[in-house]
Amino acid sequence: MTDFRRQWNEACKAAGLASIGRDTAAKILAIVYELGGERESFTHNEKLKADLEYIQEVYGFQGGMTPDPFVSQNVRCFCNEFEDYGTTPEWAKKLMKEMYDIEI
Repeated sequence: MTDFRRQWNEACKAAGLASIGRDTAAKILAIVYELGGERESFTHNEKLKADLEYIQEVYGFQGGMTPDPFVSQNVRCFCNEFEDYGTTPEWAKKLMKEMYDIEI
């Protein structure tokens, strides 16, 4: 699955299409930040790792790059939802289950 996901992401980049939208990218980054990237279910999920690599490259979250302002702002907003509610929001549970088959 991992090679297919990486190939899909690369094909979308080559065609000028987004395999992961800006809003979804912001949600994924917020989830990983808030719930900790050290979770075994996150670090061993090859599809998630491929998508995080894509997000870093396409939306400018690599060293020396300027991050996409829309994604950056929305990451902050989604992180605030975690902190405001003191629990994992339903959208985060749904996204991780549907996209990566990870229960959080």
